[in-house]
Amino acid sequence: MITPVEIRNHAFRRGFRGYDPEEVHAFLNSVAEVWEQHLARQQELNGRLREVESNYKNLKDIEHILHKTLLQAEQSSKNTMENARQKAELKVREAEAKSRDIVRKGIDERNRLEGEIAELRQRKEEVLLQLNLFLKTQIDRLKSFERKELSAAHIVPKQEAQLPPADNLFGIKEPEKPQKPQNPHSDDHFYDDLADEL
Repeated sequence: MITPVEIRNHAFRRGFRGYDPEEVHAFLNSVAEVWEQHLARQQELNGRLREVESNYKNLKDIEHILHKTLLQAEQSSKNTMENARQKAELKVREAEAKSRDIVRKGIDERNRLEGEIAELRQRKEEVLLQLNLFLKTQIDRLKSFERKELSAAHIVPKQEAQLPPADNLFGIKEPEKPQKPQNPHSDDHFYDDLADEL
């Protein structure tokens, strides 16, 4: 590539009736200046081009890094969401299992309590029945004892008051028994029998 210096120093052969040397040198100097400006502009453009290319390469590298980071972030987000979903499902299953266990234990406890209540009611009925029978037996013995005492004392007994049936003894006031004479020996015998019965 020709340079501005070469243009300025270029020598032409002289001929008959040739161009004016001064005019030629002036033109060559003008062309050299234009060419020099053109080369300077070209160098400037080349420098800016290299700068742009460098910036472009840096931007491409940044773009690649950002793209890779975005992919990693998306994958990490997917993994995080999947882990969170699995943990949530696990907690739900654990909560459901615990609730089923609590319900089952509650049902078992209710059944146990209902069984105990039924058993206690049955035992209550049995105790009340036994107590009823015992009281009826003792009332019958008292009535028999009273008749014997009155007979031994040659006293005609009054008409006996009507006692409530055995299954209605509780909660009903018993009628007053007729007065009987004191007999220490007979009382001892009665209390001995009552103690044996108990």
